[in-house]
Amino acid sequence: MLFKRLELKNFRMVKDFSYEFGNPEFLLIDGRNGQGKSTVNQAIQMALFNDYIGSFDDYINWDHDKASIDFEFEHNGTSYNVSMALTRGKGSERVLTDRSTGKTYKNKNAVDQLVSFGVTSQMKAAMIMKEQEVTVVDTSPAQRRDLLQSTYQEIFDPINASIEEAKNEVKEHKDNVDKLSDKKQEIESREYEEKSFERLPFSESEYSRIKDEVGSLEDAKDSLLKEESRIEEKKAQKKELEREIDYKRRQLLKSKDDLAKDEAEYEKKNSELSSIDVEKEISEYVKELSESVESLEGELAGIEDLEEKSLDNSFDEQELSKCTESRINTESRLDAIDHKIGLIDQGACPECGRPWEDHDKEKIQSEREAIAKELAELQEKERQLKKERDRIAEENKDIERHNRRVSENRQRIEHLKKQIEDKKESNRRLIDERRKSIESKIESIKESAKSLGNSISAFKQFIENAEKEVADKEASLNEYDDSEIEGRIQDINEKIRSTRESIKELNDKLQDFDDTVRRNREIEQWNKSIEEKRQRDEKEIEDTQSQIESVEKKREIAKEAITTLQKLSVFSLQEIMSTLQNYAQEFIDKVYDGRHSLYFEEKNDKLMLLYGPRKQDVKTASGYERKVFSLAYKYAFGKGFGIESIILDEPDSQADTEYSKNLFYLLAELIEEGVYSQIMLVTHKDDLKQMLKSEHDISTVTFNQGEAI
Repeated sequence: MLFKRLELKNFRMVKDFSYEFGNPEFLLIDGRNGQGKSTVNQAIQMALFNDYIGSFDDYINWDHDKASIDFEFEHNGTSYNVSMALTRGKGSERVLTDRSTGKTYKNKNAVDQLVSFGVTSQMKAAMIMKEQEVTVVDTSPAQRRDLLQSTYQEIFDPINASIEEAKNEVKEHKDNVDKLSDKKQEIESREYEEKSFERLPFSESEYSRIKDEVGSLEDAKDSLLKEESRIEEKKAQKKELEREIDYKRRQLLKSKDDLAKDEAEYEKKNSELSSIDVEKEISEYVKELSESVESLEGELAGIEDLEEKSLDNSFDEQELSKCTESRINTESRLDAIDHKIGLIDQGACPECGRPWEDHDKEKIQSEREAIAKELAELQEKERQLKKERDRIAEENKDIERHNRRVSENRQRIEHLKKQIEDKKESNRRLIDERRKSIESKIESIKESAKSLGNSISAFKQFIENAEKEVADKEASLNEYDDSEIEGRIQDINEKIRSTRESIKELNDKLQDFDDTVRRNREIEQWNKSIEEKRQRDEKEIEDTQSQIESVEKKREIAKEAITTLQKLSVFSLQEIMSTLQNYAQEFIDKVYDGRHSLYFEEKNDKLMLLYGPRKQDVKTASGYERKVFSLAYKYAFGKGFGIESIILDEPDSQADTEYSKNLFYLLAELIEEGVYSQIMLVTHKDDLKQMLKSEHDISTVTFNQGEAI
């Protein structure tokens, strides 16, 4: 990863900072403590690794409510840009932009995308060294080993996962063996109980004899039931005959009643025929119809004498118009006189407007009175003319209404005359229809009387036949003897009961024999199933034992795999430690000119960091030495991960000027030798800046009160 550009706005105490990174470049950032020089390191950690302490509000300049970071870098040949906007009280928004495609990722997606590039805590551990950081040196040996494994997790995770998987497999195989053993023990402890056969109550030949006897009894019972059915049928025939006799008797009674009714109706029809007087009914009907004609003729006589009046009244509208026009003119003249009088009352001449002098006001007053009188006469005449006009108009309306009545009466007279003629014609038709109706009624009564006569004859014949049939059926009843029938039925019922009891007794014996045979068959089936179950269980025991042996073999194989994987893990760890030791020693040699040695040793899952000819624990070294050892470890990690850019914050904080000078010169040489492409060094030792610049190509930025110089 290479740094390209960083821009800060109101981030912590830095209000405005922008820097373009070179390649290669050794950038030294200096300044007194608390002036903002570590802010650049903190901004890059937050943008790349989402690494911050506290809340985002703590990173916003206290004079502002918003801050921003804009950081551009190159990774695997592609340029990316990370921007963060911090808002007080609302958190942050992070946007990652692929500058080659323009595609953007926001917030969590941006963090996930950075992780997919390999921007992880391992990269941070190899690329950034914070002030006073001696983590690897100060941690316990067990923690160092865990840190080493977590750093190279892509190597150890698959091995550890395989070891864990193999351990789970061993446990699973052991559980399966225990389950199979329990299953085998449970099968071996099963009991198999066979049942004994029951003894038959009698022999099979006796069974056949009883069955034949039951068949004979069943035949006898069927014969008795048939005879009983025949007797019951005869008994039913007698009851049916009695019902028929009763029905015929009811028919006789009804027929006699109907005969009496028909005879009475026949007499009524004959009486009705004798009472009809055709001529009398027609004359009464003619009289009734004549009354309606006389009523119409009376109405006609009452309206024929109404005569039409002539409309001869008229009014002269022109005279009224002239009168109205004269009245309007007179009113205008009166208004003009009144205006003159008003001017005279004000002392002005009505003609010229000059002051009033010798004009005759009385003459004007006299003229006004004459005009007023003339106006009154005209108004009265106009009123009289209007009154006369209204009277003539009202009289004309009455004449018009009268004439309309005369016209309507004439139409009504014509209508009544036509009605009278139509009524007379209609009456003639109605009289003819009435005559025909009466004659038709007489014929209908005659036909009805004739039909009743035929019906009376038929009823008499039916009654005679029915009485004979009833007498014949009553004679047939004597053939049935009730006491003989009942006695025979009782005798047959007794025999049937006795036969059924015998059949039941024999069937019970047969059922007992059949039940015993059925139970013995069930016992035979039971014993057969028990034997089959015993054979199945023996086979299952053999299969279970085979499964136990197979699972035991798999468990041994899994144990061997665990041993092999553990050896592979130890071998891989030793290879990594050897590589790291060589890289770290390479750095130590550059710092101390071969006067110090650093050793990596692994004992009982612990990573020992030792130095010097007597292999002392690095924890016993001086503060600066521990810092150098930690930097050497970071250098080794960086070479292992292919880190191109590093950020070092006060790596010489506990060193004197001479040691700091040697360390800074070494870092400059690492840039010149191409070990690193970019090194950003934060320090407060301003006196070393000029010495470095005199011998090496370095860039410098000095912070003072949050401003970069």
